[in-house]
Amino acid sequence: MMMPTQERNSERKSYHSSIKSIVESYDYTKHHITYPEHSLLEPLINKALKDAQNRYEVDGTISLLIILSNGVFSDLNKAINRLVDADGAPLITLFVLMDGMRMDIYDSIVQRKGKLINNSGHKTKRKLAKVAVYSDGSTFCDNRLDKEIIPLIKSMATDYFRIH
Repeated sequence: MMMPTQERNSERKSYHSSIKSIVESYDYTKHHITYPEHSLLEPLINKALKDAQNRYEVDGTISLLIILSNGVFSDLNKAINRLVDADGAPLITLFVLMDGMRMDIYDSIVQRKGKLINNSGHKTKRKLAKVAVYSDGSTFCDNRLDKEIIPLIKSMATDYFRIH
């Protein structure tokens, strides 16, 4: 799911309602969707990067890619390398994990505070990705998620505009 994001206070309510609808979708997802054992992330990142660049050229907005997953990616390192290589692209990424934090994602994204490092050791100039945990496998999901997502998105968007 990709959403354009801009720094306008007048749009905050619409973002909040959009995020609220995403959170409501998570409730449905938790009980009705079976995740594949291993998901491919790099093709999604490639498509998001192309779409984000096209959108930026049309209206100057940056795009938000929200990845709702159980966090099991067979190509996580390739996807991170691709994001690092596209450091200047008008894209920010939010991972929303449905089954708790995974150590590979924690080590690659959370511990580095969103500034990713590729296999060659190149570190990004800005925060490219953030992680939020929606469900840790318990019966009750984190109801604060909709209030936590907005600051995560805003900090990444601000970081993008600060650098560019």
